[in-house]
Amino acid sequence: MREKRGEWYLPNSELKIPGKLYIDEDNKKIILHLFTSTYLSGNAIERQTSDEDWYNEIILGTGINSLTTLYSCTFYSDSPVKKGFHELKYEVEYIFDRVHINSNQNLLLNNISISFPNMRTFFDGFKSISGDDIEEQYYKLDREILINENFKIILSDSKQKIISTRKDYKIKHSKSVDFVYQKPVDFNIINKDCYTFLRMLEFSSRKNLAFKIKHARLDMKNVSQYSENIYIQNNGKIEKPKFATTFIYSKLNFKEDIFLDTKKWHQNFLLFSGWSESTEELDRIIKKWYSNEKLMPVYDFYIDSNNWFRGKVALSNVMFNNKFLNLIQGLEAYYDFIDPSYTYTNEEFTKTRQEVLNKLGNPDLKSWTEEHLSYPKKSTLTYKLSHLCNKYKKIISRFFLEDDFIKKYPNEAKEFRHKLSHGRIDKTYQGTKMDDCYKFSQLLLCICLLDSLDMNFDRIIDRIGTNPDLNHMIGDIKNSIKNNS
Repeated sequence: MREKRGEWYLPNSELKIPGKLYIDEDNKKIILHLFTSTYLSGNAIERQTSDEDWYNEIILGTGINSLTTLYSCTFYSDSPVKKGFHELKYEVEYIFDRVHINSNQNLLLNNISISFPNMRTFFDGFKSISGDDIEEQYYKLDREILINENFKIILSDSKQKIISTRKDYKIKHSKSVDFVYQKPVDFNIINKDCYTFLRMLEFSSRKNLAFKIKHARLDMKNVSQYSENIYIQNNGKIEKPKFATTFIYSKLNFKEDIFLDTKKWHQNFLLFSGWSESTEELDRIIKKWYSNEKLMPVYDFYIDSNNWFRGKVALSNVMFNNKFLNLIQGLEAYYDFIDPSYTYTNEEFTKTRQEVLNKLGNPDLKSWTEEHLSYPKKSTLTYKLSHLCNKYKKIISRFFLEDDFIKKYPNEAKEFRHKLSHGRIDKTYQGTKMDDCYKFSQLLLCICLLDSLDMNFDRIIDRIGTNPDLNHMIGDIKNSIKNNS
């Protein structure tokens, strides 16, 4: 556990309270301890904490030769020490070191450096395991991915020669991922961009991942104080730098296990990467992922379906049922997103309606039926699922024969959805048929989302055909079909 002593106060406040900031990696928390007779606002400490004192967006800290900005601070607990004196605890989301930022309006960043797991494997493909020039020790610009007119991602390779006491050496690699903004943006927007990138990696790898923000650059005009008294020489003039660098800490930094080298990804487990795509194609996919903002909830439904909480909690039947409902909701949402024209066989409907009318003897009833019985204009869930199965028939047929399961799937999935969503069940576990529906729904949604990235059908067939996870799932469905036939 690391600690940081100092005085802590709200922006533009003269009330400074002594305390300690604890970075507790074991419990994955950042806690600020204050020893005081009042809240930071100056209000008296009462049993019922007011909204003003329950949450502080920014708390500033000043220690020995150090400045700290705490962002998103929630009141945690109050422990009386002696009469009129308390130990207050606040849980902190983010630490911005070396700077003071007085308001969230000034928390605008130009550049931020982030660590994601297995970046060299994901981006470099075969080059990530190729031989190295042992004499090289350099930092080079690799490439830029332009996401939009204000936002680009810069990938850089760094190689560092590490010499041991036995005078042998190894080359340590890392790939830096920098998010660069032409005009500075709010920290919440950057967080959203980070999570969007993370979700793309989780979709491709079918893994639960995390990221760490390392440091960022702010325009000096948005910084009230800066720890580094650095001046630069510009045409003979001594000037302050235009940008301040801050190191950022958060609870995300505690997820070190996700970044271990022993968990390097195998190419076949990735739906797309530098192994399977050219540089230009992979960059295009990343740009397309960001542009599909309206599909993010659908991506989330699919990504969550791969999270089985292994080693943490047992997945109950109730949780499994909810995951199935999420998949069906994702398929419905994707159908609504592509918004295909609702094609139907109106001739068949008209013919059947006429047969019904012919059997009605009452003229008034016949007239009412003819006026009100029209073909439904809104597509049903069964129709939506049938449409998606037909749309991707070329892909599905490479892995499944056109048997009864595929034909029955839209209606059976609809029946399970209705039972679960309306509470019409007499047992929690719905049986192997729903297991098959779940797996096929997951596969179908995966196909939909690969298509949403403008990946052609032959490429989708190839990526599914070489992915061990998806192949195992397809095999389970086939075995179940065979056993139930």
